[in-house]
Amino acid sequence: MTDARRPDEHRIDSRSGAVRRAVRAWHRVRQALGWGPTRRARRVEDVVPVTQPMVLVSQIQRSGGTLLSQLLDDHPECFAYPHELAWGRPSKYFWPALGLTSEPNEMFDALDDPFTPTFLRSGYSKQSWHSPTRREVFPFVFDAELQRRLFASMVPNTPRAQRELLDAFLTSYFNAWLDYQNLYRPGKRFVTAFTPRVNMHAESAAGFFRDYPDGYLVSILRHPESWYESARRHDPGEYGDSSAALELWSRSLDASQLLRKSHGDRVILIVFEDLVLHTVSVMRALCGRIGLMWHSSLTVPTFNSMPIVADSSFEVRGHGVVSEAAVRLPTTEPSRRNEARWQDAIERYEASRRDCLQFCRPGLGS
Repeated sequence: MTDARRPDEHRIDSRSGAVRRAVRAWHRVRQALGWGPTRRARRVEDVVPVTQPMVLVSQIQRSGGTLLSQLLDDHPECFAYPHELAWGRPSKYFWPALGLTSEPNEMFDALDDPFTPTFLRSGYSKQSWHSPTRREVFPFVFDAELQRRLFASMVPNTPRAQRELLDAFLTSYFNAWLDYQNLYRPGKRFVTAFTPRVNMHAESAAGFFRDYPDGYLVSILRHPESWYESARRHDPGEYGDSSAALELWSRSLDASQLLRKSHGDRVILIVFEDLVLHTVSVMRALCGRIGLMWHSSLTVPTFNSMPIVADSSFEVRGHGVVSEAAVRLPTTEPSRRNEARWQDAIERYEASRRDCLQFCRPGLGS
């Protein structure tokens, strides 16, 4: 029988096994080269500081946060955190609140990324396990012991502010990520990261701006029906109840609008449908707002500079930005549009577009 899959699908299907072999080969190379304390000490001496302001993408899940973070991944002026930034406790939704007098190991444990051990064992993947698209897995060569050592060497004896600890953690992370392609490019301006729902917790959002008064919070707004269709496919347990799900969507919208009023230009709202249908124009406008140079990589989702398949609730064939499939409206529950709560949400969505990032639409001039 003829295999009718596209070439991209063959690569996606076969990459997982290749990554597992690459991980095993890396461990063999480490043994052969004697990678240990001496080489780690040399790496500590050659550390690249990561102290730039942060551009944090945050809103309710299934709104395009992963997409935007992957569009920023290969920009030469950005240190791009590869997965959701999960340094909050008790969950990633909460911004860190560290004790400045704690021991370095305690500080590190309070920030340590719970996803890293999985990536070390199995390679990197952002797709959900229940995604309809075959999982795509990438090499992830990381030295966890080196990261802890780097962090301990960079923490001041008497830190004056939490930002110093966050800078130390990010410096240790990117320098311990041994195959990170963007580490040595000069002229870095930002650290970019995505964490859902930080915008929805007032104390967490305040903590972000306390630590990064020079940073930006980018929040994405998605049409409520399109969002709900994606969310319920992604996690029926959390989003299956349409009333409860719509309440979460509304809370995210309300929180982002309040942050926009209180922090002005430091909060940037983007419409998801604009991002996927007019990617170039929206990314150019975003660059203009935050002072980032335009780069062609901003139109292609990547992980560590390699094209990556979208983490979509719908089936995806090949790489690139998902457009029409991602903005489709649901075909189920046809009576829902007549319900007052959904009508209200749609009207609020349309009204909120006025406060979102404006861009030059193709063919309409400047």
